Amino acid sequence: MKAWDELYDNPHISLAYTSKSEYYIGNGVKIEKFNDGKIEINNTMMNSETYYPVSNKEFELFDNDGWEIGEMTVQFNSYSFKLERCIKRLHDLRNSTEDRSIALAKKERYELKIIEIEERLNKLNN
Repeated sequence: MKAWDELYDNPHISLAYTSKSEYYIGNGVKIEKFNDGKIEINNTMMNSETYYPVSNKEFELFDNDGWEIGEMTVQFNSYSFKLERCIKRLHDLRNSTEDRSIALAKKERYELKIIEIEERLNKLNN
């Protein structure tokens, strides 16, 4: 696993330890190597207390191309998902029968979130 080897060999990275594993969390990704050699990689960017396993394609990127490509891909995919979700919520608000002032406040909040997410995606693309 190229990503784990890169992190493990990097003197500027501090790994955390438990009795059953060692791990690193950074840039929205948790990579954990268990004592039996198994490696798990989870997405920590989904706005909940639960971490979600990365997709098989993302895992392959970590395995073959290393940490930087893998974590940037997870970030990009997560921001893209959040952007799509905000756009859908904005669309749903247009068809809503909700009180107009509440709908306008929500609309403004989603529009600001969309701008913020687009800025983060642009940073990843540069």
